Amino acid sequence: MKRLTPKQKAFVAEFMVDLNGAAAARRAGYSKRAADRQAWENLRKPEIQTAIRKALQERAERTLISCDQVIRELAAVAFLDPGEISPHRLTGPEDLKTLPEHVRRAIVGWSWTRDGRFVPKLASKLDALEKLARHLGLYQAPRENDADREADLLATVLWRYVMALHLQRGVSIAEAVRQAELYPEEVEKWGEEVGLIGPGSE
Repeated sequence: MKRLTPKQKAFVAEFMVDLNGAAAARRAGYSKRAADRQAWENLRKPEIQTAIRKALQERAERTLISCDQVIRELAAVAFLDPGEISPHRLTGPEDLKTLPEHVRRAIVGWSWTRDGRFVPKLASKLDALEKLARHLGLYQAPRENDADREADLLATVLWRYVMALHLQRGVSIAEAVRQAELYPEEVEKWGEEVGLIGPGSE
């Protein structure tokens, strides 16, 4: 197994901050214009995948908290339908246990109105969606011109596919990268479905 270069070590360390490949590449000193592409290339390298798996495992053992748990908690808040609360009669904190688990996970506190009605306080959906969007790399810096956009399009589609697979199916980043490599036609199909590339694009 190859040893990581200092810049690759910096990339792994920055990736562990927010699991955002492009942001990690920029913070590690790679070119801003090529951040998406460089992140994708780095995440395909076995030595970097191994380093990330080791870092994730060590952090999970230290904290007893995994990245997947954090993402699932954010998803519970971001995609909560408040209408699921209305069928339940809530008169006090003790009634919260009657709510479905995924609904309870979006509740961060409670209060009472002036007339004594119990009101659960929900976490901010917008904040959760913002964090998930950043995690998925949905916010991209504007490209300088069409040539830049075309050059980075494939890397952007691949990276977003990896993050979507990680979030929606709960697989690790490294496993999502491997699946993307094994089934490039699925990546292209996904890119068309979400509108990142047009049908039949090369």
